[in-house]
Amino acid sequence: MQLIVQALGFTSGILIVRTLNRTEYAYFLIANTIQSTIDLMSDFGITIGLNSIGGKVWKSTDKFSQLISTGFFIKRYLIIISTIVISPILFFLLSNNGAAFHTNILLILAIIVELQFYSTNKILGVVPRLNSEINQIQRLDLITSFTRLLALLVAYILGMNAVTAAFCSTFASGVHSFFISRWVVNIIAPNAPINSDYKFQIWSLIKNQFLPTTFYCFQGQITIWLISIFGSTNSIAEIGALSRLGVILTIINPVINSIIVPSYARCQSIKLLQRRYWQLVLIFLMFSGCLLLIVTNFSQQFLWILGSRYTHLNNELVLILISSLITCLTTMIWSLNYAKAWVNESWLIIPSTTITQILLLFVLDISTVRGIILFGLFSALPPLYVNLYMSKKGMKTLFES
Repeated sequence: MQLIVQALGFTSGILIVRTLNRTEYAYFLIANTIQSTIDLMSDFGITIGLNSIGGKVWKSTDKFSQLISTGFFIKRYLIIISTIVISPILFFLLSNNGAAFHTNILLILAIIVELQFYSTNKILGVVPRLNSEINQIQRLDLITSFTRLLALLVAYILGMNAVTAAFCSTFASGVHSFFISRWVVNIIAPNAPINSDYKFQIWSLIKNQFLPTTFYCFQGQITIWLISIFGSTNSIAEIGALSRLGVILTIINPVINSIIVPSYARCQSIKLLQRRYWQLVLIFLMFSGCLLLIVTNFSQQFLWILGSRYTHLNNELVLILISSLITCLTTMIWSLNYAKAWVNESWLIIPSTTITQILLLFVLDISTVRGIILFGLFSALPPLYVNLYMSKKGMKTLFES
């Protein structure tokens, strides 16, 4: 079922890329980027807190209901603060790229409404996860993905632009919110009081996660931020279109999280642990090599999926795939390190990445598509090196203990 969900999401993304002209797609992409930033900034440690505390109290209807109510209470404040801070930036970026005033207002409205639905979906999503209702989660994801695609098809027939595409996503998130709200009323009390102890614990997590989350919410979208300021709508659209093909790699994540990481976490033999680690890295590198070979030789066929406006981006396609593969490898190694708690030096990622990016700004032309892709590619290297270092140190500690 997860593959169907990903296929529907990929189809929706490609439909938007092929339908919108470059300018409209650039507006849509800028709005999505800012929405992701606000979503991350309005979360910080809330989801972590709900899962960690919920894992202890989920069997008690009263306590679990109070936890969910407390999560909503804190999330509401963070959304308001994040929206006030970030929305003017969205308005500036859209205006800087030639968007009309009414387009700016409607896109901001679309993402703010969807953020409310995101809030409901994230917080209530803890309920089926902790109750191991995997089928329920997958059904909700399937309904949402299908609704989004259906709404986009209607918009395509009537005439799609950046605003209608954004509202299609908002509508789909609203449908998800409607169904999950109806489902959880049988498990938790919707009007439970706020628990002061839970509020204190979650706020403590938020304080601890503030700096790293702030760094990563901007870091994850920095290429779009930079090219929105220094580039053109054509460049933004090309970067966004090429990134859509990177969705192929998301198939790997469920395998890593549901199969590889739990097995790795259970392994207690030092030699076997080390052997499995390098086997996984080697398999990933072999997979990456094969994928690169296929894409290099059939780049025109891949670019055809995006539409005729993007068929000239052969070299850029290969570069963005390399960048995506490096990021995917880093994510896998991070998951392995996290499973063994080998993450004490993760703070090194922030200064090493920041210094690298400052240097890159002096040597790369970030107003071009190639320059911004190279910026993202080289920026992905410090986190990889730090994670490899943490793995080496963690294994060394095991051998010495």
